[in-house]
Amino acid sequence: MIPEAKTEAAIDAQCCFASQCLHLVASTVYISGVAGCDVPEFMMDTEIQGRAAHVAAIRERAEAEMKAMGIDEAFIDRLVETFYGRVLQHPTLGPVFDARLSGRWPEHMHKMKSFWSSVALRSGAYGGKPVQAHIGVSNLSADLFPQWLALFSETLNDIAPNPEAKAWFMATAERIARSLTLSLFYNPALDDPQRKPA
Repeated sequence: MIPEAKTEAAIDAQCCFASQCLHLVASTVYISGVAGCDVPEFMMDTEIQGRAAHVAAIRERAEAEMKAMGIDEAFIDRLVETFYGRVLQHPTLGPVFDARLSGRWPEHMHKMKSFWSSVALRSGAYGGKPVQAHIGVSNLSADLFPQWLALFSETLNDIAPNPEAKAWFMATAERIARSLTLSLFYNPALDDPQRKPA
């Protein structure tokens, strides 16, 4: 798994570099237009086509990796439907989720399916902002995330096509929970040695 992570990180870094190159080319085209210089149009087209091909290659690779684990859009739909059905029945999580999403559950389910499709299959279907979506949720606390993860794990135990698929989804969910917990509840001032009692 570690070489895979490095490969994925390298791809993400290349993606970022390609984006910066595209920005540079676009800036050059703008500046040259202002200065009266000519920049060949093919340069811009080549950069855009290269970026699109790169994104398509990332998506194809992700789809192949997920397919090998038995993961596809149908499984993602089933996972989201099953998990959030259980969330609603959970004595602690249910009231928090339902208070926030009452009357908007179909929209939320669609958004979560798009989110997991984007994460697993690199589909690009999700364009939201997860941290901002969780800001201001009534009764949301850091101690709910371990319960969310436990319920997610139970759901995967019941429906994941194999242990490898469960491990992938759990590792991803754990990263998401850690990121949200840090973003929503971490206060760096609490780690300041000068503020800690001796």
